[in-house]
Amino acid sequence: MRKIFIVPAGSSQHFYDTIQKRRSIEEVRKFIGSETASSLNQLYHGKDFIVWGARNTEGNIRQFQKMEPGDYVIMILSGKAVLVSEISYKINNPPLANYFWSKNELGQTWENIYFLINERFISVSIDQLNKYLGYAEGFRPQGLMAIEKNKQELFEKEYGNVYDLLLSLDQGRDIKEKEEAKEILKPEPEDKIEGEAKPSEHTEIQWRLIRLGKAAGNDIWVPKNDQGKEYEGSKFRDEVMEEFQESLDVPAYVKNIDTVWKYGYQIKSAFEIEHSTSIYSGLLRLSDLKAITPNTVYPMYIVASRDRKPAVFEQLARPTFKYFHMDKDVGFLSYDVVRDLDEKFSGKSYGFTEDILKQAAEKVTSS
Repeated sequence: MRKIFIVPAGSSQHFYDTIQKRRSIEEVRKFIGSETASSLNQLYHGKDFIVWGARNTEGNIRQFQKMEPGDYVIMILSGKAVLVSEISYKINNPPLANYFWSKNELGQTWENIYFLINERFISVSIDQLNKYLGYAEGFRPQGLMAIEKNKQELFEKEYGNVYDLLLSLDQGRDIKEKEEAKEILKPEPEDKIEGEAKPSEHTEIQWRLIRLGKAAGNDIWVPKNDQGKEYEGSKFRDEVMEEFQESLDVPAYVKNIDTVWKYGYQIKSAFEIEHSTSIYSGLLRLSDLKAITPNTVYPMYIVASRDRKPAVFEQLARPTFKYFHMDKDVGFLSYDVVRDLDEKFSGKSYGFTEDILKQAAEKVTSS
């Protein structure tokens, strides 16, 4: 189980120095050595990072020793949760801490340093968070703390992971309990085959999605059975993850999705390519992810030929899919849009972002 740490930001200046203001690997290389620099460069794909630290008190040392990559960090400032992120790396390094934050009046610095990834800035009342985590109204953390295991287990059993819950609260979305999700009855999948496409078209589009994901700075997953594919001499296995570690918020279902973009410990986007099978089957695989973690907010896409868009929108209007907000969260990408984006951005080290993809996708029009 990935632990949840609550961190009172304390100093707004420190929050600006290393949270709002991103730092570069080259900037800190002289403090961390080549091995750590190489690890960070691999974790962040060469991008800048955010970082936080804790003083060397007995309580902080105890909490710092518990921290592991993938654990969640929620930062509190002025009575609100203002940041949710994950730990990517940790190190005890007084010179680096002094460089970032100097020393306090007692000559101490925040030397127990943890690097953060997949950060999202939010604005959620701590009292709202307390309600979900099982703390009394008015509770305020006094220092770095881990959520008690029993509280976390109860929370995750009901709502999934805290990262998605906080994003949902920040966006004003309805919070769904997992027990509710279990009661949704899905109609039987349709076995109807809706037309044939060129045998290589699925492979081509999957390859282009791999390249676009790399251009956006992500790690890429495709199912094991697809890793041996190649397109125009390019082998999938040379560009994708060999293994995908599942967890509460990354369930085994994700291994069957046609293409998944991942960064750090979070899914960034999921794609189902539907070229010759029922549109329903792809949406059902995506809805399975929603049923397991009903408050997830990462974008999902159905990728198909343009003439299949009406069928996609028709299926998304079904109550089964609307219950999980899939009519809002699932976008339609036509093959021609994927090809155009790939030709424009793939192979470049800058320019393409997930926001560009979101803007290119078409959504069900609300009535």
